[in-house]
Amino acid sequence: MPQQTSSPFDDPVYALVLINLDTGEGFHFNLFPQSIEVGTGSNWRPRPVTHGTMPLNYANNNPEKVTFSTWLDRAAQGESVSPDIVKLMGWMKPAEGQGAPPPLLLSWGDTDFRCVLEELKVTEKYFDAEGRPRRAELNLTFVELQEDDAAGARSLVAPAASQPSPVPSGQDAGGHVFGPEP
Repeated sequence: MPQQTSSPFDDPVYALVLINLDTGEGFHFNLFPQSIEVGTGSNWRPRPVTHGTMPLNYANNNPEKVTFSTWLDRAAQGESVSPDIVKLMGWMKPAEGQGAPPPLLLSWGDTDFRCVLEELKVTEKYFDAEGRPRRAELNLTFVELQEDDAAGARSLVAPAASQPSPVPSGQDAGGHVFGPEP
């Protein structure tokens, strides 16, 4: 006989969970997306030269992003999905007294992703007789949230220690000296 769980977050059926790290409040997606896209990028800056192709110098990395589409569906239960939409949209705004939206933990499979909800697009698809949405398609984008800095402020900027050091004039990032050709 299966063991009863005390929370939907303890139940393996709910494989995609979003947790507000400020309040501990959770949200489970009742339908797992068909795919989850994870991506990042690096920033390279061209260095001006007097002739030839400009060499590139590494600058930094962009935060990782996670994007997926899924559905909210409460038609079988005869319930509106509006409370779920309001909850997710609320997590994109700063709480009272806070300067930024709350940090979130997006968890699925063996992945825990500390992030903020960057973009949420909602398309309501099915309505009851009173016009309340019973189904909605969601397109969500989450952006990686860096660890809190020493002052406790939330930051999407990497700590100074991980920022690349400036390259002296007349050298490339590898320490090679360059200059005009004779």
